[in-house]
Amino acid sequence: RRQAFGFGEAQRSGRKHSSPAGQRAELAAIYAALRAKNGSNANQLIVTDSESSIKLLEGWKNGFSSNTKRKCRNRDLVRLIVKAESEIRGQVKLTHI
Repeated sequence: RRQAFGFGEAQRSGRKHSSPAGQRAELAAIYAALRAKNGSNANQLIVTDSESSIKLLEGWKNGFSSNTKRKCRNRDLVRLIVKAESEIRGQVKLTHI
């Protein structure tokens, strides 16, 4: 759904990325943002509308079992994101809009 917006206003589609391809695209965008700041010393804030991607990454880093990690559809991207995040010397925070 498209919404009209003027100068200084944010555009939000209101769609949820429930499909595997949608989540993969969101994870790819997070990875691209991290790669753009590779080796940075500054703190990084990444804003996304994909709450499911944030939860997936938090779960991966904070205790998913090995079995759960093996079943993860986008584990290749998740591993790349975790590695890219570790290469940033500042703090990385993901937030949902």
